[in-house]
Amino acid sequence: MTSIRTKLLLLYTSLIFSAAVIRAADIPHWVDLFNGKDLTGWVDVNTSPDTWQ
Repeated sequence: MTSIRTKLLLLYTSLIFSAAVIRAADIPHWVDLFNGKDLTGWVDVNTSPDTWQ
């Protein structure tokens, strides 16, 4: 009886961890929005000419 319980617990635990690894692989990686030096690549969403004065 204990052997069956142990095997089921081990199976359940391995399924949980494998699902977590698969889920972590689906998460997109971090994308840098600012290079720390200038505003290269940024878009003026306000479209006002004096936005960044």
